[in-house]
Amino acid sequence: MIIVGLSKNIDRDVLFTKTLNAYCNVQSIAYEPYALKKDADGKPYIEGNSIKVSISHSGEYLAIALSNNDVGIDIQEHVEADYLRIAKRYDFSAESLLDFYKKYTLAECEVKRTNGTLPNFLRLANQLNGIHYDGIKGYTLSITPIDEYTIIEF
Repeated sequence: MIIVGLSKNIDRDVLFTKTLNAYCNVQSIAYEPYALKKDADGKPYIEGNSIKVSISHSGEYLAIALSNNDVGIDIQEHVEADYLRIAKRYDFSAESLLDFYKKYTLAECEVKRTNGTLPNFLRLANQLNGIHYDGIKGYTLSITPIDEYTIIEF
């Protein structure tokens, strides 16, 4: 189960606390005010707990995903990009700007989930699977791996 906290113009620590509280409620575990830290590679983790965390922000939005398993989340505001050139460089197909963002965000998710590199996952973009949330106009939000999830907008 993946719990995603999503908000516009909110402080990261505030959204983390709200998302962690929601995660604890769904998982029927006691909420404790854990600290959000970063490891040597910059990957976020929850000090003193095994809950996995991924964070992404773009434009006005911030998204935090929590799970018992390694998780990746990425949100990207739709801005004009030379997506055909980028797709060609990394040898993946993109039929439209939206298609490009869906594949790009999945690659970013996998980087966050596995500590891989973006160029490697972009080269695999045609084969990546994940969840796309279309509830934010002008943005693409993706989550990996495919699992049961709940998005809570704060």
